[in-house]
Amino acid sequence: MKKLILLLILSLVLLASPAMAQKRTTSDFISPLGYCQLTSVSASTLVSSCSGGIPQSTGWATLCVDTAAIRWRDDGTAPTASVGMPIAAGQCFYYSGTFATLRVIAQSGSPVVNISFYSGAPRQ
Repeated sequence: MKKLILLLILSLVLLASPAMAQKRTTSDFISPLGYCQLTSVSASTLVSSCSGGIPQSTGWATLCVDTAAIRWRDDGTAPTASVGMPIAAGQCFYYSGTFATLRVIAQSGSPVVNISFYSGAPRQ
């Protein structure tokens, strides 16, 4: 009977223990890969036209728009000043799709698009 009670107590202690934490790897964290500024987007412009192109291992990017609004598309069709996803001046957005097809265009004026490229995933 003592063995059964001892086994029961040991089982309860093991079940009540906190779960072991998962070990995170370096790919779990953000690594900055580069920066680009597009200043001439009056016509539909591929983001990959950045000086140096899209850095290898890019998983996502932050795009911030200054001065004037833009529109963007990534479906292989060029955006126009009236068709595409609008982003107002002073706004940023995250992008993690197909960089080879990502295009931007000015809605009006002379916007500046600032882009920072990253690999990895944000910390949770």
